[in-house]
Amino acid sequence: MSKLTKFFKHPVMFFEDAQKNKKLKKGKPKIFVVGFSTWKTYLRMYFSEYDLIFLPKDIKKSQFNSQYRKQIISLKDSCQVFIWGFKAPEYILEFLREEEIPTKFVEDGFVRSVQLGATKAPPMSLCLDSKTPYFDATRPSELEDLLNSFDFTSKPELIAQAKEGIKLLLETGVSKYNNSETVNIEKIYGPKTQNRILVLGQVEDDASIQYGCEKKLTNNDVVRLAVEENPGAQIIYKPHPDVMNGHRPYQSNPADVENIALVLKKDVPLANAFETVDHVYTITSLGGFEALLRGIKVTTLGCPFYSGWGLTDDRQPNTRRRRDLKLEEVFAVSYFVYPQYFNPVNGNNLSFQKVVGLISDSREVKNNQETLPKEKNIQETLPKKKIIQETLPKEKNIAAEWSKKGLDLSLLDPMQEKLYREKLALRKRAFFCHERGMYKEALECYSDLIEEKPSSDLYLKRAQCRLKIGDFGDQTAYDFKMAMSLANGLTHAAYSYFSYEWERRPLSESTLLEFKRYLKTCSAVDKKKPQYGSLLLLFAAMNNEVGKKGEALFCYKQAMALKANASKYLPLRFAMANKIDQVNISDNEYNLFKELLSNKNKFESLVKEANGSVCVVGNSPNEIGTKKGELIDSHKLVIRFNSYNTSYPYHLDYGSKTDIWVRMPFHPYVKNDLDEELKLVVFTGSNRMHRPYGDWFGILDYVATGTPVSFFNPNDFYELQNILGGPPTSGLMICYSLYKLIGPLKRDQCHGFSFSSDEPVASYHYADSNATAGARHHWDKEAKVFASLVDDDYLNSNPYLKKLSESSKSIKSYDRVISFSPGLQGYRIFEKEVEYLPGKEVVQHIAYLNGMPNGCKSNMLSSIRRSDNICFIGFGRSGTGIRAEEMANIYGKDFRLAEYGFISSMHLPSEKMFNFSLVLDSKGIFYDTTTSSEIQELLLTNTDIASEDVINRSRRNIDLIVSCNITKYNNSPDIVLPERNGSNRILVIDQTKNDNSIIYGQCEQFEFEDMVRDAVASGSDVYIKLHPETIAGAKEGNIKIVNKYSSLKQVHIISEQCNILSLIKQVDEVYVMTSGVGLEALMAGVAVRCYGVPFYAGWGLTQDMTQVTAPRKKLTVESLFAGVFIYYTTYFHPQTKLECSIEDCLKWIVENKPQFAKVVYGA
Repeated sequence: MSKLTKFFKHPVMFFEDAQKNKKLKKGKPKIFVVGFSTWKTYLRMYFSEYDLIFLPKDIKKSQFNSQYRKQIISLKDSCQVFIWGFKAPEYILEFLREEEIPTKFVEDGFVRSVQLGATKAPPMSLCLDSKTPYFDATRPSELEDLLNSFDFTSKPELIAQAKEGIKLLLETGVSKYNNSETVNIEKIYGPKTQNRILVLGQVEDDASIQYGCEKKLTNNDVVRLAVEENPGAQIIYKPHPDVMNGHRPYQSNPADVENIALVLKKDVPLANAFETVDHVYTITSLGGFEALLRGIKVTTLGCPFYSGWGLTDDRQPNTRRRRDLKLEEVFAVSYFVYPQYFNPVNGNNLSFQKVVGLISDSREVKNNQETLPKEKNIQETLPKKKIIQETLPKEKNIAAEWSKKGLDLSLLDPMQEKLYREKLALRKRAFFCHERGMYKEALECYSDLIEEKPSSDLYLKRAQCRLKIGDFGDQTAYDFKMAMSLANGLTHAAYSYFSYEWERRPLSESTLLEFKRYLKTCSAVDKKKPQYGSLLLLFAAMNNEVGKKGEALFCYKQAMALKANASKYLPLRFAMANKIDQVNISDNEYNLFKELLSNKNKFESLVKEANGSVCVVGNSPNEIGTKKGELIDSHKLVIRFNSYNTSYPYHLDYGSKTDIWVRMPFHPYVKNDLDEELKLVVFTGSNRMHRPYGDWFGILDYVATGTPVSFFNPNDFYELQNILGGPPTSGLMICYSLYKLIGPLKRDQCHGFSFSSDEPVASYHYADSNATAGARHHWDKEAKVFASLVDDDYLNSNPYLKKLSESSKSIKSYDRVISFSPGLQGYRIFEKEVEYLPGKEVVQHIAYLNGMPNGCKSNMLSSIRRSDNICFIGFGRSGTGIRAEEMANIYGKDFRLAEYGFISSMHLPSEKMFNFSLVLDSKGIFYDTTTSSEIQELLLTNTDIASEDVINRSRRNIDLIVSCNITKYNNSPDIVLPERNGSNRILVIDQTKNDNSIIYGQCEQFEFEDMVRDAVASGSDVYIKLHPETIAGAKEGNIKIVNKYSSLKQVHIISEQCNILSLIKQVDEVYVMTSGVGLEALMAGVAVRCYGVPFYAGWGLTQDMTQVTAPRKKLTVESLFAGVFIYYTTYFHPQTKLECSIEDCLKWIVENKPQFAKVVYGA
């Protein structure tokens, strides 16, 4: 309607409109507010110099056109429009663009308030952007433009302010929202024993994801990606506060990823959540930037404002972001230049620092108020003579139970009685669910009870429930530890904890040290109890596995003195049989166990004999009707499980041939009769050859029938368990072991497994409808792992191995490098001068942390901040290495275990001089082949070592080393042996007694004398080379054994110090336990026989007397050299002491190596 028409037809309306327009054009400039909720009237106070006109949030187009369109046009030169995010209809946005109306997109700032926005708390900061909201990655925002173009050199004071601002946020812990109470995060996360990954959830339908992420992703997708990319890490998922507090709905249910991640059930402050975290994953959350402020690595799957500037691991590139920025620069623009800060009480503008201070103060007041008791404690209100007992009544009638205890229920008021009844019901519910196998429900009940009043018993029961559902993570370990710490004296919790640690992963020095310390802290009274004897037996068995026979014997004797029951410890009793008179093992047990050991590698032998024709048949009903029986039976080796059934009609689908029977030990569900044609029975379980089990009598009965018996390969088992995060099924375990032996499997080699099907079936057993699947197994993960085993791409299909390959190439930088060994002083490692901290100071500091009276705070360790990037270093399995690993765990930092390299010096280590090379290993150390190390993983997964360029480089260096007789020590003359008499020559290498490479090199099966005896028996000329440090008197060798054989004519003792390569070149074979001389012999083209398991064994280059059970593949000498000498070892120039290449180091040695007169043997 035109103004003229309105004037004639509706004069009253005409003059009303005219009056309105007159008022609009007078007074304060106008802001039309679009898309804001009605409660956000705080804007009027924040922008009091304007008149704010709020458009209805759900305004219709007709209403906008009739009531607001012309008003805005009439004021277009003086008004502006505020839009909350993108909450404006498209027709309004189009109108604003066409009319060129000044528009600001408004969002909460990055430091908002104490309470959540969903609680309608006013924000203390706002971001106003004239182009698009800052979270919109589809187009440039003002924030992006500022970050692209801001001239930081023009305002140097801004960077200084930014650094102070970051420091202020970190000190106060202030975040965007600050409503959560500070917590003890270790109680939630558990003790840190592995990398810790935090996934920050978001409101999944939020505009920041819609406009900030190209792909359709849910929070659960991010969790699963974090799990896949970080095998072996603890994954923690923190849902968004609005979702966690019920203010916003979720699209992906956090419960769906509880089997693979620790899902936080209550909100915790971000500052707390970041503690001990190594890596953060998020789509676009601001929390990612707050993690960067703390020095944490951040992976962004979308494109938040802080990505694309060189600070984050970006999975969604942004080509508009054209320069790399420092963290302080991004912070300066995002927190100082871009947003505005307000006082929510009076609307005045504030500084960033003032807002942070107000939030910090308000939060402290809030927390203090919430911790004030609202009413008296129940027990305080009870008569002093009648206190409620914290025990669970067995009778259902509470009044009757109280009467029996002399208590009067009437003494309680109704509220107290109600609380008592509720708590009692919860405890009954917990125990009922636990006994009925409803472990998840029981776990929830125990958690509620613990939150109300923690106790040792509750923590222990919760840990037991976690084990029952296959939770082999740090939270389970945490529950066991809490049960130990809250216990009054010695309880079963300690045995359960250390037994669990042994079940979930291979033994480490830190576990043994922790166990030893616990035993020492037990009181004199406790040390006389049978429970202490049980702990001693467990500790003895652990030491027996790692080859510490002396420690094992000592503990075993003590346990026997306490009359501990060792029936479950048959492997330990067998090992002790020749070391103690009364060892508690019968002749029958001894002989049958010895027979069992003879078939230790039977599974591997049968698989290799089958030459790849192996079929694994599970009991899932998914093969019914397929008629695959003939196909299955056509394989040379058929493996079946538990209560398999090959009778009619099942044999039509599942076949009838059975060569290997894999079974649980004597479960009522599993049959016990043996098929006549069986070649092997494999009993399931974790590390059965050393851990205590109660099934030995039944297992030995099978051995007595003459049927070979063996167990799962423990290394394979631990490795697969680490990938899954819980115990594997027997079916997947066998598939994994086959994969390690024969490579990728074909799908027609695996039948009757739900994890191999496209759709898992509901029932579990094709011939037994009562059989059910175990609750401990992670079926979704098993399906993924199985899929990788049947893929031809060995490396890339296995996320675990792929991750190992990538990690072996990564090089980290650190702020500080702290060594606990004086032997590393003077080195510059990771481009940092090594700081030395004496071991005594470390021990005293640990005592100080534990509140012990002899403790003393270390200034160096106390100065470490959470944000510091530090690497602790110590030597291998020595005390300094143990301290390095321990300090890394305590402070959440990295560690490296060091050893001198393979081309080390021109002197012996005992001379304490500078060495030319170091090995720095973040996982283990090369000589400890009982567990994983970087060199093992590098040789297994690194593809570069087989490339043509690297092979050629290796060959050049090998030729130089061998031709110039460059060895580890380079301090001795060449040796000349007598003329050959036609006999074969064998060089037997002596090693020092109690050398770590012997202790950790799997030398249990053979000893030094076995090498000498075999060499003599071969009829060869035998040259025994004594160890240089034995000759120098620095360490003890095998002198007595050498003297025993020295009178034989064919045996020649080389006691002179001589260049080992010059000696190797004059023999035909070299016999070693684990000595690095074997590696030098391989480089010289001489055959090597290994009696232990050195790291270079098992790659197809050596004759291995002890089976190598760790993963291996065939390598050339050049690839082995590349892995060990080029990739694994760090070189330091002998003159400058700066890091250098192997070529530079060799060149200097060649030019400066002393010239000795040759030693003529026998002269």
